[in-house]
Amino acid sequence: MKSLTQTRDKTGTPLFDTIMVCDNGSQDNTAQCALQAGASVVYQHTPGYGLACLTAIAQLKDFDILLFYGWR
Repeated sequence: MKSLTQTRDKTGTPLFDTIMVCDNGSQDNTAQCALQAGASVVYQHTPGYGLACLTAIAQLKDFDILLFYGWR
């Protein structure tokens, strides 16, 4: 989750308005780490990267840029 901590500038100001993380059964405390880093978290109980992405998109109201980042 180090990547989430790098979404702020040197003064701590967020570089993005919204960061959405979809936890679909991770075993590494993804949701807890994401929340601590200031991200919004949604849950999808069915495994699969594509479904996780679609679940996160469904929660977004308005956006200019959409970026998917999978760290494996």
